[in-house]
Amino acid sequence: MPSIQDLVVLGCAVATLVSPMPAAGENSLAPMLARVIPAVVSISSEGAMSDGQSILSDAPVSPSVGSGSIIDAAKGLILTDYHVIQDAETIWVTLSDKRSFEAQTVGIDTDSDIAVIKIDAAGLKQLPIGDSDGLQVGDYVVAIGNPFGLSQTVTYGIVSALGRTGFETGAYEGYIQTDAAINPGNSGGPLVDLDGRMVGVNSAIVGSSSGSVGLGFAIPSAAAKHILPELIAHGEVKRGQLGIVTQDLTEDLAIALHAGTSRGAVVSQVLPGSPAETVGLTAGDVIVGIDGNSVADAGELRRLIGNLAPQTRIHVTALRDGSQIGLNATVTLKIRQPTTYDGTGLLRSVVLAKIAPGSPAYGKIRGAAVLSVSPGSAAANSGLLEGDVIATLDRKPVDGPEQVVSLTANAREFLLVGIYRDDQMHFVVIRRRNG
Repeated sequence: MPSIQDLVVLGCAVATLVSPMPAAGENSLAPMLARVIPAVVSISSEGAMSDGQSILSDAPVSPSVGSGSIIDAAKGLILTDYHVIQDAETIWVTLSDKRSFEAQTVGIDTDSDIAVIKIDAAGLKQLPIGDSDGLQVGDYVVAIGNPFGLSQTVTYGIVSALGRTGFETGAYEGYIQTDAAINPGNSGGPLVDLDGRMVGVNSAIVGSSSGSVGLGFAIPSAAAKHILPELIAHGEVKRGQLGIVTQDLTEDLAIALHAGTSRGAVVSQVLPGSPAETVGLTAGDVIVGIDGNSVADAGELRRLIGNLAPQTRIHVTALRDGSQIGLNATVTLKIRQPTTYDGTGLLRSVVLAKIAPGSPAYGKIRGAAVLSVSPGSAAANSGLLEGDVIATLDRKPVDGPEQVVSLTANAREFLLVGIYRDDQMHFVVIRRRNG
């Protein structure tokens, strides 16, 4: 399995048909593609991740371009990858008939790298969602999208493997691996079967950021379909947690823990007050099953638990000192802790973060969310409040907390801060205090 350093996250759709597709009784994929292509769109995002930017990449920064699939023609709903629209200020959708529309974000799930956006348009065609659980290695698949900005491009290949894990994105999904050519610009575009049903959402490639080397990965349609109702209804997905930190069961760990198996997830830490602590799970236990589903490794355990709704009752099967134990637990809501940034200079008493999806300011303005302000500090005395969003510094727009920290690092006598509060902009002047 390639290392995470080789994973290239995309931002578009797919490549070009290069040789005939073997298909029962047919010489061409054209009839199927004629039905599918009108439901595939191009997505461009201003202020988002750059097209084809890898996790560890020296690719040049450029506007983000990706793909998507219309999944509800009546409501204008489009399924794509979250990283295609990540941090986007404006999202534009271009249809196969060249019409363009500005889109709004309906919901995002960073854990699965799935997003739903919406356009107000008539005459749309939607793509049926197939059953990825029925895929087998060797099945033919077709990728459609806009690689390198080349719209409505098609490639084909086979399913090379199923349930691929170990990637930073799609933490709760087992990828479909395919040799269908997927290139920068493919993200969010559909992977379809020969009947024209979407069985995956193209998400990543392994290898050079310059193009495909035959190792492409798609999020299974079953995983996307599972979370779509909650994503559309609530804008986010509430996931369960047991409250444990786990790692893969290696050969050495299996011997040391007297596991007697090569499959399972080793509990390396139990969080205080968690459901796991309540039912008696301890570090060194090897979890081998959840509700009768076998657990091969830590990634599979993470998916099984993370895809459960909070307050779901589960049965945990584990090995402890060579003996099997069974425990009943109730998963609780997983709370996502935001990455925080300590302010500098005249904002050194302030803790900042990116604007979260649940914030009233999300999607309305760019800037840095104020998580806390130390009482009695210059910022507090000047009127800066928890919940404010810093949108400008000295009348210049800021994109996020990293930029705020950088721009305020140098000592100065006063700072003119533009804040967004209660759907209105205000100015606050923070002055250095004497002494």
